[in-house]
Amino acid sequence: MRAVKVAIGGLLTVASLLTGCSSPPPDKPFIEDIRANASFFSTYSDESLVELAHYICKMRRDGISYGEIRNDLIKPDDTPEFEVQVAFVLARSIGHYCPEQAP
Repeated sequence: MRAVKVAIGGLLTVASLLTGCSSPPPDKPFIEDIRANASFFSTYSDESLVELAHYICKMRRDGISYGEIRNDLIKPDDTPEFEVQVAFVLARSIGHYCPEQAP
């Protein structure tokens, strides 16, 4: 779990350096959905969640597969519940901010 938090923290650091989508949809529905369905991400600020979503979209545009992103965030000792939440955050990020990048 700590390793994933470190990985996500690294992603958020990189994400803060990147620009988002050119005309992003409103963030509130995305943030509320993550807060309601992904408790492992509750320690992240709203801004960090949006930055992570934009970074996920950038990785997809750069040709990194959904599975590769998911596998980089999930470690062998993570719980099945955490794995489900990571998959949810990935799918919701792509669906909300860059649906053209869906798997």
